[in-house]
Amino acid sequence: MGGIGSGGHNRKGNGAVEEHRCLSINFFRDAGWLFSGSIRWNSGANISAYLQLNGLLTLEYNHRVGGYGEWEKIKQFIQIDKQPRHLGGFQGYFICPGQGCGKRVTKLYGAGRYFLCCRCYGLNYASQQTRDIDRINAEIGKVRMALETPSDWPWMSTPPRPRYMRKKRYAELTEKLFQLSMQFDWLLESKLAVGGENGCRRSEDSKQAAVGQNCSPDDYYVIARTTRAYPIDEISP
Repeated sequence: MGGIGSGGHNRKGNGAVEEHRCLSINFFRDAGWLFSGSIRWNSGANISAYLQLNGLLTLEYNHRVGGYGEWEKIKQFIQIDKQPRHLGGFQGYFICPGQGCGKRVTKLYGAGRYFLCCRCYGLNYASQQTRDIDRINAEIGKVRMALETPSDWPWMSTPPRPRYMRKKRYAELTEKLFQLSMQFDWLLESKLAVGGENGCRRSEDSKQAAVGQNCSPDDYYVIARTTRAYPIDEISP
């Protein structure tokens, strides 16, 4: 993984938001917009966080890619913007530090070396991936019909060229079938990679070590553990 925002905002391939560690602005709102301590995920990942009165959030943690190699010490600065509400109080937002981003968001995701917004990492939701799986599956069916694929032929395997089909047309359709199959496999793998129970825990450098439970999927401070079968970016415990 490169530096902040490397790869561009429209990059795809990092899966669903449910797979990655999440920082919610609500965590710091509940802390009174002043925080010094650690944030721990169910996976054991742990980061230090310091939020000053001027809204500058500092994150410190160790990171490595792929579950091997040397740990890299990361220090990240994120600005928090507080907007007054009509009925009193403030609504806070992270200013995403992704290169060329600067969007005001309520959640940042640790899908790589830094915590950035879901757009910078090209993340979506598992429910969206389900719709994409159904759409791609339907497209595969249309290509199979165009190729006059026998009904007993394996679903995503390349069928033989129909007798009267031109070789150029056959090559175009088989390439499309291959690309759709790759997309289908990746989406299915990403969806199956999301597992575990949602949960969160906050530990502060004070006598009042709070423990939060029953976080809803749409508003959790930290993201649940995942069950990937391949290496992912790690934050040290």
